[in-house]
Amino acid sequence: MSTLNPAQIEVAVGEYYQNTESLKSNPRKIVRVTTIHPDYQDKNKIHDIAVLKLHDNISWSSTAQPQ
Repeated sequence: MSTLNPAQIEVAVGEYYQNTESLKSNPRKIVRVTTIHPDYQDKNKIHDIAVLKLHDNISWSSTAQPQ
């Protein structure tokens, strides 16, 4: 199984402009724990999903909301 180093992952929460690489509102969140699907296959990307637990809570706003 592949591993992800949480220290190397940041999550952009909210409205994000890729061309400027800046967030409109909420800052990036640091990942504390990653859990990769137990059947993930790097070769063909089967079960390409992971759960990320963030170090801090997300502050919901007009640009960052659960769906």
